[in-house]
Amino acid sequence: MEVTKSLLSKLYNDYNTKYFENKLGKCQFSLFSKNTTYLGWYCAKNYKNGNPNDRIWIGTGVYWSPEILERVLVHEMVHMYVYRIEGCKHDG
Repeated sequence: MEVTKSLLSKLYNDYNTKYFENKLGKCQFSLFSKNTTYLGWYCAKNYKNGNPNDRIWIGTGVYWSPEILERVLVHEMVHMYVYRIEGCKHDG
């Protein structure tokens, strides 16, 4: 399965409804190069005006089945939920 930013955006919206009651805000998506071993990564930043700037990175050097991609994307969305909704501002 080929992973694209548009696919990730669609899945994000679907999972946000299914698992998070649409509580997660906007999120940007980036793709890791094929040379990395990361499956996924969540990055939380804020713009200078204080608005959130969330990004989820997904690896491209992986054979993605729909089930595994769902698990990894939801895992990263849990990081976003814990950071943005629960206010736990630490790594891990």
